[in-house]
Amino acid sequence: MKTKALSSFFVLFAIAAGIVAMTPAAFADHSEVTIEAALGSGAPGCEDTAEGCYIPSTATVDVGGKVIMSNPDTAAHTFTAGSPTDGPTGEFDSGLIMAGGLFEYSPDTVGEIPYFCMVHPWMIGNIIVGSEGRTPYSPPSTGESSTTSMQDDSTLKVENQKLKEEIRDLKLENRQLKNQITSLNSEIDSLKDQIVSMTKEFVNSLQQLNEWFRSQLN
Repeated sequence: MKTKALSSFFVLFAIAAGIVAMTPAAFADHSEVTIEAALGSGAPGCEDTAEGCYIPSTATVDVGGKVIMSNPDTAAHTFTAGSPTDGPTGEFDSGLIMAGGLFEYSPDTVGEIPYFCMVHPWMIGNIIVGSEGRTPYSPPSTGESSTTSMQDDSTLKVENQKLKEEIRDLKLENRQLKNQITSLNSEIDSLKDQIVSMTKEFVNSLQQLNEWFRSQLN
């Protein structure tokens, strides 16, 4: 009986060990993570490397876990939630960390937090906050959605081309109308000149007629 019990115990132990060994990394413990500013990141160029300007460029941590932000570089850096284009979002801001300094942050909400260096805006990173050691699930893209997206893009391109053609036609019509208005203005100016000339001739004729009547009366 004792031998059977021991055998059962070892079988259960082996099964449990196998389950632990097969557990994917996504379910690993992420209670603490350290992020370092890359050496030399005070000058552009780190953004083009595989490691990025913050190492790791994407870090994973649990809700309530600890994010240790370290600066081993010779230049001072910040770890500021947000992006260079939109600015800080307020989740955390280390302020200026001098060489060898540290900053700690403990997230309290599941999600993704992009961050950057306010002194060197080419430095960007991302923190993924999960619950119970699990990273947020992102469903894989399917061929159907890709096909739909391509169809939508094609439709938008066709509509955009039609709008461009309509705008071009409207510009042409506008140019033609301007030319017609210019021509009409010229004709109006010519008519004005003719009216002024005819008026002067009429006035001269009246004056001559008046003088003739005076001469007849005398």
